[in-house]
Amino acid sequence: MIWRGISGVGWFIWAILRPAFRFISAIMLLAAVMLLTTDVTRWQVGADGPIFFSLADHLKSLAPATFEGVANAVESGIHPFAWDPMLLSILAIPAWMFFAVFSALIAFAAREPKRINVFIN
Repeated sequence: MIWRGISGVGWFIWAILRPAFRFISAIMLLAAVMLLTTDVTRWQVGADGPIFFSLADHLKSLAPATFEGVANAVESGIHPFAWDPMLLSILAIPAWMFFAVFSALIAFAAREPKRINVFIN
């Protein structure tokens, strides 16, 4: 009985949060399209080849002190291995690809549950 009540509350909270996750997914997809557009436009304007800026490059250009602060906090708080090979390898991928994959994962997690009626004859 208690388990059903906890489960019902959990499903209610998830039903409220699911549209918010879908909205966040749409915003992330919009950011991915905008970043891809800027990278392709930069390439068409005069660069020699496709230049896709990584997420680390964007973060360094927007907030260099914050980027260094996060690096120092992760290296001192967790372990230097957590920053240099692990997080920097994630931040080294193109920014549009990061946002597109993140958007797809959030959209997959927030999809509508498929109802299966086992009592259909």
